Amino acid sequence: MIDDLANRVRALEGHQIAAAPDQVNLLYANLRLLEVQEEYDRALEAMLAADEHRRQALNSMRNVAGKYRAVIEQFHLPRTPPP
Repeated sequence: MIDDLANRVRALEGHQIAAAPDQVNLLYANLRLLEVQEEYDRALEAMLAADEHRRQALNSMRNVAGKYRAVIEQFHLPRTPPP
């Protein structure tokens, strides 16, 4: 289907009137291109949302790791270095 559409566009660009698609086919092609663009936009939004969730999860893990380290240092490490 994409190859057919590409051939039709090349025909239009080359001014090959006999091979040019009719108005119904052009309208259909434009509608399909809009559908594909909308699908791409939805996929991009989902990817960006997933990236944001990963960033938030990483920050949460860093916070927890910092708390863990603070507790370990408080209870298990000497306050001053050994002599």
